[in-house]
Amino acid sequence: MQGSETMSSGSRAGDVEGALAQLFGAGVRPLRMEEAVFDAVLAGWRRQGAARHLTVATTRAREGTVRRFQARSELWPWQWRPVHVDEWMEDLSVPPRRLAVSTLRSYSGGAARVHGLLSRRALSLGGDL
Repeated sequence: MQGSETMSSGSRAGDVEGALAQLFGAGVRPLRMEEAVFDAVLAGWRRQGAARHLTVATTRAREGTVRRFQARSELWPWQWRPVHVDEWMEDLSVPPRRLAVSTLRSYSGGAARVHGLLSRRALSLGGDL
């Protein structure tokens, strides 16, 4: 049993190392890892949007929303929980901002899409990002 746990842990570490090498190059580690991963995720999200034939304006607007939410929450997307989005939506729905419901839904959807992308990637790495 212990041997299989070690093998699984080693395999997962290899998967994470492979993913990091794919993002940054073999043996390269950014000084601000979380920020670099966040930027890499958003770059991948932009490529995905282009592949889906979204306009550059749409992609930029969605990325801006996600960056604003990250700045407001001071958390990285892999740390986001529904309560963080709820708090942000509440802040944006009362004066002085009081955004339209359709805008709030759009913002919430953008955060959910990025979180979903990260969750799928983390699952493919055995739960680690």
